[in-house]
Amino acid sequence: ILDTFIQSGWRETEVVACLIISKISSSISIAASIYIIQDVLRTPQRRNESIYHRIMLGVSTSDIIFALVQFLSTWPMPKGSHKFSIGNESTCDAAGFMISLAIVLTPLYNCSLATYYLLQLKFSWVERKMKAAEKWLHLIPWTLSLLPAVVGVCTNALGPHGFICW
Repeated sequence: ILDTFIQSGWRETEVVACLIISKISSSISIAASIYIIQDVLRTPQRRNESIYHRIMLGVSTSDIIFALVQFLSTWPMPKGSHKFSIGNESTCDAAGFMISLAIVLTPLYNCSLATYYLLQLKFSWVERKMKAAEKWLHLIPWTLSLLPAVVGVCTNALGPHGFICW
């Protein structure tokens, strides 16, 4: 795969720079998401009474999954297939499952957060109606994101692609 980038006009130093930058930016994202998760879980009122904070738990969880795969970048790829690859097909499949999950889950959870704000601010939904809708704000993102991830694993469609397994 490194040869593909070099044939496309990339220098090896540019590929290495991309790998390093992805590790730095994803580390910051993981740290910020961990902070949000611990802040919500540490406060019972936020965890138990606030729909917003429970949605933020989902947003932060999906972000951690996505950022973790970005941080791992080429490491899970089969050894020798890319610069710094040390994995095998199984590790690449696991990373591919996680990225397939997160690439759908993250934007859908952001849609759930936007929907929450729409219902609260625009339509002034009362707490009872919001509690009834909350399950859908979690169920839809997880269901729609698990489907392609599971299909990808079951059909052996996952593998090295660019700087990540996908």
